[in-house]
Amino acid sequence: MERTRDRTPRHPIRVVSRRTGLSPALLRAWEKRYGVVTPGRTEGGQRLYTDQDIQRLSLLKRVVEEGRSIGSVAHLSLEELRDLVEGGEGWSNGAGRPPPLEGASPVDVLRQAMEAVAGMEPERLEKILSRAAMAFSVP
Repeated sequence: MERTRDRTPRHPIRVVSRRTGLSPALLRAWEKRYGVVTPGRTEGGQRLYTDQDIQRLSLLKRVVEEGRSIGSVAHLSLEELRDLVEGGEGWSNGAGRPPPLEGASPVDVLRQAMEAVAGMEPERLEKILSRAAMAFSVP
């Protein structure tokens, strides 16, 4: 059976990194830890990715940027990832990122985060922490 062009591994990791915006180190980590893609290999052992791998990695990056953890979305199919990105199941503001914290102090954020932990609400906790990371500077 002939392989379609889309499934023929032909892109080295540096090309995939440039097209997806993911660093080579992160690509390798996601492959190893979560099995997000399984690249082909050259005879010398270098990774080669398909066009479909690049699509999947790009969608995963977008979903993670929206605030989901890679561990919670790594198993999703290409279609399920597209639905998350296109269906607006991310942040309610439709901007692809969490809404900013308005008037919240670090103490308020900590209280909200602790409530999410106590209620065993990981997605809510992720949103709170993502919003806090955007609202407060590193120091």
